[in-house]
Amino acid sequence: MAMLHHLLPGYNPMFNANSHPTLQDYFDKEVPKTSYWSNRNKFIVSMLKAWYGDKATQENDFAYDWVPKHDGKNRSHMGIFKEMSEGIVKGFFAWGQNPAVGGPSSFQERLALDKLEWLVSVDLFETETAGFWHRPEADPSQIQTEVFMLPAAMSYEKEGSVINSGRWLQWRYHAVNPPGEAKSDLWIADRIFKAVKAEYQLGVNS
Repeated sequence: MAMLHHLLPGYNPMFNANSHPTLQDYFDKEVPKTSYWSNRNKFIVSMLKAWYGDKATQENDFAYDWVPKHDGKNRSHMGIFKEMSEGIVKGFFAWGQNPAVGGPSSFQERLALDKLEWLVSVDLFETETAGFWHRPEADPSQIQTEVFMLPAAMSYEKEGSVINSGRWLQWRYHAVNPPGEAKSDLWIADRIFKAVKAEYQLGVNS
């Protein structure tokens, strides 16, 4: 989570709303005059075209204004948990991750989870993050976080493309169907997106 919050695909620096208000500002500050990375402007334009297709034109800076940009705050792993503990971040999707035991400071992270309004755990089983209030020092009566468990499918129970740290891209077919109500990550993400979109449309039309 947020491990590469400072980078775009291809190891290019993240767009920053403060220092890169326009695409040209980004090019002026992030494209060196020499070396392989002097081609960075071409990489960025290709990426924007891949994201926005025919809508990305030279006239609109290849849809640069549409891209969410870094706000300059600490969006690292612990930076996000710090904002949880301060009540700034109110909800959290723990999607196939278990920061309550796998983060750099699990004690601070578990305390931060106490402050959330809601937590969604998408995993194969209840992790320590999903059941963070079970820890010995916690008082569940003082924790108001509402936790939702969404059962996910294991790797051999879903099909799709995967890539590893060695940059091997593979397509995998599912071997067996997932048990019970477990669904693939893509299925879950698709349903959440559509539900949130419907809520926004309801607000616009009301």
